Amino acid sequence: MSKIHTPAMDKAEQKRQKFQKRRSTPFTDGWRRLKKNKLAMVGLVIIIVYAVIAIFPSLFTSYSYVTQDYTSLFAPLSRDHLFGTDNLGRDIFTRVIYAARASLGISLLSVAVSLFFGGVLGSIAAFYGGKADDIIMRFIDILQSIPGTLLAITLAMALGKTVVSLMLALGISTIPPYAKVVRAAVLTAKDRQFVEVSKCLGANDRWLITRHMIPNSLGPIIVQTTFGIAAAILMISSLSYIGLGIQPPTPEWGSMLSDGKQFLQMGTAWPMTVIPGLAILIVSFALNVLGDGLRDAFDPRLK
Repeated sequence: MSKIHTPAMDKAEQKRQKFQKRRSTPFTDGWRRLKKNKLAMVGLVIIIVYAVIAIFPSLFTSYSYVTQDYTSLFAPLSRDHLFGTDNLGRDIFTRVIYAARASLGISLLSVAVSLFFGGVLGSIAAFYGGKADDIIMRFIDILQSIPGTLLAITLAMALGKTVVSLMLALGISTIPPYAKVVRAAVLTAKDRQFVEVSKCLGANDRWLITRHMIPNSLGPIIVQTTFGIAAAILMISSLSYIGLGIQPPTPEWGSMLSDGKQFLQMGTAWPMTVIPGLAILIVSFALNVLGDGLRDAFDPRLK
């Protein structure tokens, strides 16, 4: 039987369509497109799992990451030790979990430093243009001409082997990509009509940048941030591997790889290197596929 349409039903349908249009924003549209990308959603789920483990590590293990048990050196995989133990009898599963807290925490802080300074420099360069743009972008070009890994190593050695120095070293060395992304996004938003209307209403420069241009440029910034976290985790692991990152007894995936490399020839010691290596691989994969999904979701050409 066909449905009978009444004027009341037509009005209800019109209200529903208006409500949907009202709720449609760049972020809601991007989220709808992101949900259709299955690989990106898998990456998002993995990141959420890693975040929960990093925030609440005590829920997943009852061991301490510093407790040494010389009666169970190189213990194999078992119910008591899911990933076995290392050369000092420490539970590898526990150390991998607490290493997730260190890696994710420092990577987020370093990306926040890069995003803050890069965002400020990029937005000022795009908004004012002229000499300000030339000076800032030439400084960014000089900074970008130095290899990021070499700059991070130099800063880490100069500032000292502390968590704060590691965060600052990573943050300073990765400022250029954020500055260029923010500059491009602000230049795009600068010519939009709502910015001109705000200028006519007397809005000052600070209001225009913080309330209009940056919020309407969050799409590419979020994408760059996702890739930046993945790169920061790899950089932290690299610096810790050579002894310039997180210092013992705090566990970190890179330092765990460095500690386990000398025991690779032992058949029972493979978890010391394989498990932290897999942790780095999985989280990097998840962040990169999520970044690809976010880029596709917020790409204006796909709308």
